[in-house]
Amino acid sequence: MAAIVSDRKTATENPSLNDTEKPRPPGGAPPDSPGPESGSTEDPEQGFMRELAQFFVVPSLIVLLCVGVFLMFGLLSSEKKSAREFLQEVRTSRGGDRWQAAFELSRALSTQKGADADPRLVADVLDVMRNEAKEDPKVRKYLLIALEYLGDKEAGPVIIDSLEDPDADVRLHAARALASLQSVPGAAGPLIKLLADDDAGIRKVAIFALGQTRDRAAVPALLPLLADPSEEIRWNSALALAVLEDPSGLGVLTQMIDRSHLDSIPGITEDQKTSAMINGIQGIYLLKDRSSIPRLRDLSEKDPSLKVRELALKTLEALEAP
Repeated sequence: MAAIVSDRKTATENPSLNDTEKPRPPGGAPPDSPGPESGSTEDPEQGFMRELAQFFVVPSLIVLLCVGVFLMFGLLSSEKKSAREFLQEVRTSRGGDRWQAAFELSRALSTQKGADADPRLVADVLDVMRNEAKEDPKVRKYLLIALEYLGDKEAGPVIIDSLEDPDADVRLHAARALASLQSVPGAAGPLIKLLADDDAGIRKVAIFALGQTRDRAAVPALLPLLADPSEEIRWNSALALAVLEDPSGLGVLTQMIDRSHLDSIPGITEDQKTSAMINGIQGIYLLKDRSSIPRLRDLSEKDPSLKVRELALKTLEALEAP
């Protein structure tokens, strides 16, 4: 979470990213990266609205740890191989070599868009997922990352099936992949089931993914989470509801832009407060909530963070436009 780092850690050889493990964060920046940079001329619609996934407050510390692991593996692996060659190694290798080949496959795909990949690669990765990855959860999770990079909704059914995987990391990566693919048919129901998962990190990513489904069937499941004891869960739920155009979380979003409230949270840093406020402003923009105009005006004039003032001003201008 941007404002309060998750306490979820992995016991495997690699840390998880965003409570999901990915070689690099989406869009080249952690999901909690704070909006447009100072001096940006983009308006809210074309700036911070570009990637809704970046609105969600998810664990940034784990993002950085995973990126470090990714870079370490990149330095150790100097061979230039194609994605298809790595997939063939997944098929033929055993033990640790197999999951490392799957990791390298996801790493190779991180440097290219799905449209630039081998057109049959999606089908072949899915075939490996179905028939050859059952023994090693690390292979399955890296193949899920590969499918996320490939960005093809053809992978939707297999990814949805992975939400019920016995391995927690695999379930978590499946939820993240569905969030990245967006609007995958039939994803909302299985993601709602993950809201009862024992793993708090999985619940947070499932909330994030439900917003990205754009399926309003998720709204009734998200509403009770606005009263969850966890600040992280409440914030992510309010933002997911904002993406789904439901204003029920407006009160929580208002708390996210209230510095006095943020000051009362034990252990929160100034950077985390700024990130929370930026996410809250973005959620308010999504709802086009004109009742927040006085608060936004006050932030645009008085907040100590330049980034918060800038984003509040842009949002204010957008809401007041004829």
